[in-house]
Parts: sequence; C-alpha cells; structure tokens
Amino acid sequence: VCSSDLNLVSINDLEGYQSACFVNLSSFGNSSIDIDLYFYTKAVDSKNHRIAKQEVMLEIMNIIERNNLSFAFPSTS
Repeated sequence: VCSSDLNLVSINDLEGYQSACFVNLSSFGNSSIDIDLYFYTKAVDSKNHRIAKQEVMLEIMNIIERNNLSFAFPSTS
C-alpha cells in the first residue's frame, strides 16, 4: 500500500522525497495485459536504482507465487 493511498504524510514527504507509487492497467497486448508501475527511490545513482527496481520486481513475483498464480510466457508453434 502506498502511503499516498492512506493520505499520510511521512518524514520522507517532509524531506522532499516522493513516496507515491502508481499501478495502472496500460493496455491489452496480443497475449498480455500490460501494467505500468511507477515508483520513486531515494537512490540517485543508477546502480542503486537498478537494485531497488529488482527488489520491487522480485516482490511482485513473490506476490504472484503466494497467490498461486503464474506468469504466462509467449510461445510459438
């Protein structure tokens, strides 16, 4: 849950950090439902930003797994 969903003000907000995150259905692909995920990190260098992005993606994978769901991968025949 993003802090903005709860209308809370955090220390990060007061210090000028963006804490909002946005998840939107973007489009329907040929074999997909495309989802946009926007989030902010405190990282200012590319290495730590990539680490934060990986952590978010791994957590999404964990949520999918915990709910007994799976990703559909494209196949060709």
